[in-house]
Amino acid sequence: MNGGKSITIFPGKFKNREDAEHARGLRANAVVWEIVAYLKTQLDAVDWYAKGLGEVESLLEAWERGGQHGFFRIWEERRATIGANRPPPSTTDLFSRRMVTLLTVALERGQHGPRNRRAARKVAEHELRHSNLFESPPSHRTIERWQAEQPSLTPRDEQLVANAVATHGFDPHGLAAYFIGLGHLANNPAPKIVHD
Repeated sequence: MNGGKSITIFPGKFKNREDAEHARGLRANAVVWEIVAYLKTQLDAVDWYAKGLGEVESLLEAWERGGQHGFFRIWEERRATIGANRPPPSTTDLFSRRMVTLLTVALERGQHGPRNRRAARKVAEHELRHSNLFESPPSHRTIERWQAEQPSLTPRDEQLVANAVATHGFDPHGLAAYFIGLGHLANNPAPKIVHD
């Protein structure tokens, strides 16, 4: 995905959403333990505890053995108040939405042009229909709402669009595979990555 090199991302397969969520939790736990282990080699005992990393280690241990930690109590309180009606989208879901909006940008710049954004959203809707990126595939109207909620394109976004076009030209299927693949990479706990 850099410099026109092709990378294909295949999402991991799970029996159901609960299994995928369980795998996400285990993956996050493993990565945080790796970060903690690395930081432990970089800091002396005083800095370790002064920066609160002893609490992170305590939190992870409580998580693994089903123990108590103040973090979980705060999480429960926030969940009860913030997520009582409808929980906000996760950062991985927001990233996947961003990839969909970048797909529409690439489609607009290619075959559809900036005057036909609706057509680009309809192509994106069609490509997302069987992608399993979202629990329910978004409609072109949902994609339009996501576009309205997104901030302006960043240099990083522009680079992703440029990489997609360098790799796939303006082929709608190739562009969709590129951005949907990035969404799966962030959202799926066990992606398979193949470098072409």
